[in-house]
Amino acid sequence: MWIKWIGTHKNYDKVDVIRCDKECRMAGEVKPIRTKRDYEASLKEVERLWGAKAGTRDGDRLDLLATLIDDYEAEHYPMDPLDPIKAHQ
Repeated sequence: MWIKWIGTHKNYDKVDVIRCDKECRMAGEVKPIRTKRDYEASLKEVERLWGAKAGTRDGDRLDLLATLIDDYEAEHYPMDPLDPIKAHQ
């Protein structure tokens, strides 16, 4: 598997192509959350991974899923901002 990466920081035109082996296939297993079924499956996976050590494959997967879930929830279950006066009562 080959991955093409386009830099998003200082050098916008930088393109790196790297060889991906079994160690980085984990990233390919994480898919966008598009449906309620995807969302529920992701929540179950986060529950399974909860407490995974940072920097491990499971920890990285947990971080990715948490970000995807946050984005899905922000779009599908938006919350009104709290009124600071009511929140303080």
